[in-house]
Amino acid sequence: RRPAPPLGELTAPPGLVPGPIPEARDLGLGFDPCPGRPRGGRSAAERALAAALAGSDPDAALSAHLAWGALSAGEAARAARLAPEEPGARRLASWLARRARFQRVPAADPEPVAAPPDPAADARLAAWARGETGLPAVDAAMRALIHDGMLDAGRRGLLAAVGCGQFGLDPGACCRVLARLSADYDPRLHGAQFRAAAARRVDPLRWARAADPEGVFLRRWLPELADLPPDALHAPWTCPAAARRLGRRYPHPLVAPGPGRPAGSRSASPAARRQDSRQLAFDL
Repeated sequence: RRPAPPLGELTAPPGLVPGPIPEARDLGLGFDPCPGRPRGGRSAAERALAAALAGSDPDAALSAHLAWGALSAGEAARAARLAPEEPGARRLASWLARRARFQRVPAADPEPVAAPPDPAADARLAAWARGETGLPAVDAAMRALIHDGMLDAGRRGLLAAVGCGQFGLDPGACCRVLARLSADYDPRLHGAQFRAAAARRVDPLRWARAADPEGVFLRRWLPELADLPPDALHAPWTCPAAARRLGRRYPHPLVAPGPGRPAGSRSASPAARRQDSRQLAFDL
């Protein structure tokens, strides 16, 4: 539909003096655990849409603005349709179509597993949620999400797949952790996207070496390993010099690194595993 006309100037109620919105420190709210979250508001949303049309990752640029309603999916789709010559128009339209398909999936987060208390599982969940699992690719992704409230789809899927697969964590608990940390949380999307990612098997070491061969992302979020060469950075337990840091500056791996699968699933044939790897790359 045609956009509604802009509102006129808003008049403040009697006795209320217009002024800047106070920040957290002005209200005595203490440290902000997510200092890197994207800036909100309509103007920021319009700039993000222009960046997506220019070729930026639309998920990183627009997902928070769409979730909070500063921009509508219809507006973004119309902008892509009216500017087909823009380098990011086709990618933006494709991303919006995938987003719409996920929105049609019933909005239900994974149910918590009814199981007796397990202190070891609780400890693994806490380490995963802090970014202290001993698997650099997983820890760097979680620390980035904690700091920025945002994460690219590939690393978000890595967190879900490794958390529910290799670590055997409760999918409902993992889903809620990621929901609380995500500045772009949308209840119509989060559960469906999480279930799709958690169902995949992924080797975090192989994934990280393909996605970040020089370790640029890892060096940013894992300063305790930043001086290591790429091979040792991705797998510090394989390098004698780096291994001496494990258990002191950086934790030992919670599980033996390698491809994992959700608890209770059957082993797949090599052909099925190759197909699953290609499907994971396509989905994420």
